[in-house]
Amino acid sequence: MKQDYPKMKAALDSAEFYMSTLNNNLHQFNEAIEYLKDEFWCYSFNQGVTNFENNQFDEAGIDFNNCIIIDEKRAEAYINLGLVAECVNNVDSAIVHYQTAFVLDKENLDLMFYVAELFNNQNQFEKTIQTMDSVLSVFPDHIDAIIQQAIAFDYLGDITRAIKLYQKALSMNPDDSDLIFNLGRLYFQQGDYLEAIKQLEKVAKNNVDDDEAIVLLGECYFSLGQDIIIYLQENVELDSTTLSVEEIDAFKIQATAYFKTAIHYLKQAVNKNAGNPDVLNLLAMAYANIGFTDKAEAIFQNETPTSTPNKK
Repeated sequence: MKQDYPKMKAALDSAEFYMSTLNNNLHQFNEAIEYLKDEFWCYSFNQGVTNFENNQFDEAGIDFNNCIIIDEKRAEAYINLGLVAECVNNVDSAIVHYQTAFVLDKENLDLMFYVAELFNNQNQFEKTIQTMDSVLSVFPDHIDAIIQQAIAFDYLGDITRAIKLYQKALSMNPDDSDLIFNLGRLYFQQGDYLEAIKQLEKVAKNNVDDDEAIVLLGECYFSLGQDIIIYLQENVELDSTTLSVEEIDAFKIQATAYFKTAIHYLKQAVNKNAGNPDVLNLLAMAYANIGFTDKAEAIFQNETPTSTPNKK
């Protein structure tokens, strides 16, 4: 069979031309679809914002869900669905939306801190720690995430891990008074009064108006004195002490010095806040321990249980 190569070549050229035209039209068609999708997304998003601002949360939720149907890769719609869920007290749903948004936009760390705050409000501190792990997996030295984990471990009663995290945060920001205070407070709760004093005196030195640091310093010195008194009482009462008279006297002198230092700080606190019954109660006991019973009796009229220092 004789081949008509010129005609075949012409047919091939014609087919390639039509294919090129079809591809070009298809490209233009896809561009038109993307344009319309973007326009509809923006319309739905703006409509959702308007409904949200008018407290029409059900309608806003529909609008933002429409955005996700159009384009599920844009974080903004998930963020706003999270806000809608918060407004209708659906915290679990809000958390899921914020977490999804973070997967799509890992630069937006605020999302994970929103989630951590929601977990904190529900006393779900283990989940706060996990949430901050997500941040630290992307930004290992993010100080705010480290601090959030320290606070969470603190509330969970894991003082050892909280201390390590506060120490790490302080290595990044050594002049942060709140970090120093919280580290000192945790050492106090752990019974390491000397280390607590080392931290709290930094706070008191740099901020003379920090009443909490001053009160806690008073408690630290009081506790040191009280520990010595208890130690001596246990040994003497059981008649099993191997301490010499000189050693016992030295212990008593040291205890008195601790109580006097406690009084120094507690009087400062009383001068700043004369009506604080917790401080007055501790001051009275410090006076009693060094023999000033008249001052102690006068103050004991204001006796109330001592409260725990606040976290900062």
